[in-house]
Amino acid sequence: AVITTQLLASLSPAVELVSDGKAVAVVVITPEAMAWEAPKTERRRRGPQDPIADAKYAASELIEHIEKMSGAKLDILAVGDELAGRVPIYLDQAANAGLDEMTRKVSTDEAAFTLKVDGNGIAIRGLSHQGTLFG
Repeated sequence: AVITTQLLASLSPAVELVSDGKAVAVVVITPEAMAWEAPKTERRRRGPQDPIADAKYAASELIEHIEKMSGAKLDILAVGDELAGRVPIYLDQAANAGLDEMTRKVSTDEAAFTLKVDGNGIAIRGLSHQGTLFG
């Protein structure tokens, strides 16, 4: 799946996530995932949760890593919220379900994922929530 992702990404147009130290992209998840609140814990990593929790966790990991690389923190929105001209990064169930078919053409491993970049933004969707987190 990683090779497929790299191949597809290399054929896709460039998309700017951060410009001049400011976020120009936003992570988009389902309203259900947006509403989920993490329980208070001292652990950095957590064990497997339900799919809604996993989607929110994947979004927070993506935001954290982009911030570490660029210094800019991306916002997180629910599907249907106003993008305000920002590039959407559709994550997990917020991404088009048709991506599952693309992924299955290459792998049926539950950790497989597709990362698609086009004029509508970026979509990252795994065959499972673990696949989305790897994406």
